[in-house]
Amino acid sequence: MNISFCALILFLTANFLLGNAVYCAAARPKDEMVQAMAIDIDKDGEADVVYYFDDENINMAEADINKDGMPDVRVYAQNGKFKSAEADTDYDGKVDKKFTNASDFGAWLNQNNPELEDYLNRPNWKKTMFNF
Repeated sequence: MNISFCALILFLTANFLLGNAVYCAAARPKDEMVQAMAIDIDKDGEADVVYYFDDENINMAEADINKDGMPDVRVYAQNGKFKSAEADTDYDGKVDKKFTNASDFGAWLNQNNPELEDYLNRPNWKKTMFNF
């Protein structure tokens, strides 16, 4: 199961959750495991943000901004640090904005989606900095 398939499962099944988080694990090459956790920020029963992580770091986060069940923003991290981000701002399924600078992404996020600031604009992407 790849990361995108895992994300799709998480977003589609989030409607049936009683809590605000769900875990998923997917096999990766070299027998590494990737875990995922979905967060329901606004408590509407649907996943808003999904984090993908290994034993040490968050490697990617996805957010569904327009509540259509598909991720609209992706943040990539490497070795516990921001690497890049991309966003589908017109919700057509295609990336419209790309960021390679954490400050630029943070400014865009704060202006366009401030409710996601605490979830996607992180200075440290180490797993230990998250509460899961």
